[in-house]
Amino acid sequence: MTPPSLSETTPGRDLKRRFVWLGLAMVLGLAVLAVQLYRLQITQGEEYAAKSVANFVKEVRLRADRGLIKDRRGTILVDSRPSFDAFLTPAFCTNCADDVLPRLGELLGWDEATRKRMEEQVRLARRTAPFLPLPVCVDLTRDEYDRINARRDILDGVEVVPVPHRNYRTGSVLSHVLGYMNEINPDELERLNAEGGHYALGDYIGRRGLERSFEYALCGTDGVRKEVV
Repeated sequence: MTPPSLSETTPGRDLKRRFVWLGLAMVLGLAVLAVQLYRLQITQGEEYAAKSVANFVKEVRLRADRGLIKDRRGTILVDSRPSFDAFLTPAFCTNCADDVLPRLGELLGWDEATRKRMEEQVRLARRTAPFLPLPVCVDLTRDEYDRINARRDILDGVEVVPVPHRNYRTGSVLSHVLGYMNEINPDELERLNAEGGHYALGDYIGRRGLERSFEYALCGTDGVRKEVV
């Protein structure tokens, strides 16, 4: 009498069943990997490729000079004057809230409320535009400029950039006609950009008079320079 083979015995059948389930699990795993690979390479390939480029390419904003305001004879009433602003790039700021911002606050004489506000702005910018420089101090004095440049070694992500600022040649005269400018707030930023604007946190917009009425004509169009980082 021929003895039964291994596959005909109870232990053999259990072993065969296990191999079948193992094979099915391997096939299922390969199918999941194939679907995921198709999604990454084909369906969302362009999106992830753009994100990978954004990881090492920094877009530097080239601010447009705000337009001149002249009278009917061509005399310049409002133009822009050279100045220096301090910017912080969130992606390059190591230990921002614990080290960089407190040190920067000491150099610039910030109070606690100002430092907390800047921490919140940096936190928001880190999520939305980590490579976009965020203004942390506008129109630096000569002393502030020297103090920041002297401690650049401990201020990761901070840089001082020349930025034109508004210059009203007539002083307070015609202020009711020319208007004035101040910093854009988050609600205005969202609304204006939804309407086709290209504003960022820290930008100034016209509030009254001609500055406000001709805001879109005066603000100009910013440029962009890409740098490998």
